[in-house]
Amino acid sequence: MEKLIIIHRAGGWSRLWTVPVLYLLNLLLALDTLVAALLGFDPRLTITAGFALLARKDCKLCKKVCAVLDKLDSRHCADSIANWNGYKKWDRSMWNLDN
Repeated sequence: MEKLIIIHRAGGWSRLWTVPVLYLLNLLLALDTLVAALLGFDPRLTITAGFALLARKDCKLCKKVCAVLDKLDSRHCADSIANWNGYKKWDRSMWNLDN
C-alpha cells in the first residue's frame, strides 16, 4: 500500500497504470533476450538485432525476416542494431572497459 501512496504523491492517480505497464515491458524484453539466447545470439541482443546482424552477413532467412519486420515497422531491423550499439557503449563504460 505504501507504493500506491508514493505513486499518488509523485504524479497523481493518472500515473498509477504506468508501473504495471513498465513491469510488463521489462518482462517482454527479458523474454525477447531469452529467446535470442536460445537461438544462439548474444544473450544481450534482442531477436530482431540478432537477425539484423546476420542479415548483414548474407543470411537469406534473416533477410526475409527483416524484410517482413521492416514492412510492419519501417527500419525496424536497422533501429534494433542502432539500439544494440548504444547499449554496447553504455555496457562498456559501466564496466570500465573503455580504458
